[in-house]
Amino acid sequence: MVDTLSITLAQMNQSVGDIPGNAKAMLAARERAKAAGADLVVFPEMQLVGYPAEDLVLKPAFVARAADELEAMAKVTADGGPAMLVGSIFVADGALHNGIALLDHGKVAAIRLKHELPNYGTFDEVRLFQPGPLPEPIGFKGVMIGLPICEDVWHPDVCRHLADFGAELLICINGSPYEIDKDTLRIEGVARRRAADTGLPLAYLNRVGGQDELVFDGASFVVGADGSVPVQMADWEEQEVTTRWTRTAKGWICEPGEVAQLAEHLPVAIVTGRSVDDVAPRLGFDPHYIIGNHGAEDPEHPELPPEVFIALTDKLNGLRQKIEGNADGLASAGIQVEDKRHSLAFHYRLARDRDAALVTIETLLRGLDPALTSFGGKCVVNVVAADAPDKGDAVAMLVKRSQSGAALFIGDDLNDESVFESAEPHWLTVRIGREDPLSRARYYLDTHSEVATMLQKMLALLR
Repeated sequence: MVDTLSITLAQMNQSVGDIPGNAKAMLAARERAKAAGADLVVFPEMQLVGYPAEDLVLKPAFVARAADELEAMAKVTADGGPAMLVGSIFVADGALHNGIALLDHGKVAAIRLKHELPNYGTFDEVRLFQPGPLPEPIGFKGVMIGLPICEDVWHPDVCRHLADFGAELLICINGSPYEIDKDTLRIEGVARRRAADTGLPLAYLNRVGGQDELVFDGASFVVGADGSVPVQMADWEEQEVTTRWTRTAKGWICEPGEVAQLAEHLPVAIVTGRSVDDVAPRLGFDPHYIIGNHGAEDPEHPELPPEVFIALTDKLNGLRQKIEGNADGLASAGIQVEDKRHSLAFHYRLARDRDAALVTIETLLRGLDPALTSFGGKCVVNVVAADAPDKGDAVAMLVKRSQSGAALFIGDDLNDESVFESAEPHWLTVRIGREDPLSRARYYLDTHSEVATMLQKMLALLR
């Protein structure tokens, strides 16, 4: 029996039907997790075959190929490195199931099957699979781990059954499609309820990418037994996070992420395009400062200059009325409007024709009042007050307010360029991704996972 566990959550894309390619990507992730000191690597729902695989799972040759590949992956774990939890398809008693396998010590050590099969909206699992029995926990290094699969956590029975049979923590793999506010629903309406039901922490791992008309946003997280969120992963990006767990008198506790740990040593600020009310509950810790709405929303100094106040009331209200009058056209184009009080956001990620959706947004905003301005982001167009502070202004203000000598700023979006452009020479500015060769960031990292590595090195120096 161990008192600590390191569990890597691998939030990955997948290709339906490409069993060898998916397996290769998982084994590469395992190598990275091995270097990070992981005991266990977890992959999303049906990661080996792709989700949703639809009628491919009805082909016996496809099912057999998946089983052979799973056995080959299991043999790799004979090297003494981390075990793997792999979502795939399984045959039990002649019936086809959606399930998860523990690969450890060179073999398929355990299999658990999905109990609750969704059959609504975009889901079609009842036609393809048989429900598994109420699952019991698996034993791993002396720890009893419950493995609900996606829909299993949207109902109380599976998690309660796992807790009754001795589960000490829950790991839930998912293929959960994006809907507006779905990330909030997963935490508030599902994970925290299961944690409250069982008194157990829950790691929720979702896939990213797209398949046919579905898109998957990732946004994986860990919820503690007390409802806290010590780990929140990125949305829409592949990311691997190695979580650290400790057994206590009150059960297993997941350590907060690197940013939360950094806040114990240095002033930490979250400067985001989201509203403060939206982002604060997602963090799982209390940073020293939160600035929302692309730099315009400062809870410590909520007063606004007269010209910004007018823009955010009279002028933005006029645009709200225009949106209301064009609501049907926006909806039919697949555009969702988010009102963040200090700004408006036109999301078109879910549009079938994104180019056409962007034209619809640009047409709506034609003749925009000069007191307002618009700028793009990742499948979004934002409208803010033209004279409102931007992220560059916000970071400069925070450096003074915190009496810091410099700033480290990490960003991954177009509207982070205002920080990169205005940064003092001695600031450290880092952009995630190299898509924009004209970025003014001084340094680049290729992935969000590399941010965690960088912060871990910083923490080691600070300690």
